[in-house]
This record gives sequence, structure tokens and C-alpha cells, in this order.
Amino acid sequence: MDDCGRQSSSVLKTSKGSMMRAIWTTRAASQVSGASLRQLQYWDETDVVQPSLSRPASDTGHLRLYGFQDLVELRVLVAMRKDGLSLQRIRRGLIYLRFRMPSVGRPLREMVLQTDGQSMFALVGEGDVIDTLSNGQHVCTVAFGRIIDELQTSIKITPPDVTDSEIRGAIAS
Repeated sequence: MDDCGRQSSSVLKTSKGSMMRAIWTTRAASQVSGASLRQLQYWDETDVVQPSLSRPASDTGHLRLYGFQDLVELRVLVAMRKDGLSLQRIRRGLIYLRFRMPSVGRPLREMVLQTDGQSMFALVGEGDVIDTLSNGQHVCTVAFGRIIDELQTSIKITPPDVTDSEIRGAIAS
């Protein structure tokens, strides 16, 4: 404790050293996640990422306390922002997921999400990918490595139907 009676450590352990049960203050969550203190406050106020362990403080607001899973959400959010996805688009994608998939309470921690900097994609079901910013439109995914391997194998097995001289003749005409 410091002179004012505050906890001096920014990480409070609740059981024998388990990070899964540790509690992080706003300052510690900021350092670990890469988000600024102001971003954490704004994201909490706008329901983007709310710390799950918060509780009312004195007359001046509430104490933001973060658990390990909250840090996971913050890291995902920071990564998406660094990849160029705007906070408005992230918020729209989260609203879509929370509305369409009510069983998923916290998409940033419970789902596999990806971005190309313009949209937010979610892995749903067995390999299905949806675009959360296009009303759940399915995204076509192609495994190019497999296609290339199959093509190379079929080229080795199947002899060409035309000869080089026939190709040259077709090009010349």
C-alpha cells in the first residue's frame, strides 16, 4: 500500500500466481494491451470493451479492473486498429455479431476474427467466414497452396494435347 492507502502494485493476484485470476488496474491493462488510458476509458464508456471486474468507486465514478480475458479483448481490438480498421467499423461488426449470435456474449474473446483493414471477418461454424460489415455475407475462401499442388500434379500426369510447333503456329496467325 502507498501513503494514500492505495494498492501499489498494478496487478493484484487473487490466487497463487495464476494470471487467469489476476486483476489488472487500468494503468497495467494499458501497458499490457498497448491501448492508452483514454482509449480504455472511451471503449468502456461506449460499450466496445468493458472491464468485467469494474465496480463503483467513490463519488467520482467507478474503478476499472480488468481480468485476463479482458486483456485478450483489448489486444484483439488494438491489433485490429493497428491493421487499419476504424473503431466505427469494429463497433458495427461487434453490434452485428452480438445481435445475430446472442450466444456469443464477447465476440472479441470468443470468436476468431480477422481484418483486411476495411472489414471485419468472423469464423463461424466449420470453416465458414462471414463479413460482419456486409450483413453476414459469406466470404469465399480458397486454399491456393492445395490448388497449386493439385495443378502441378495433374500437369505432371497429363501429357499436353498440343505440341510446341502447334502453339507457335497458333500464336503466329
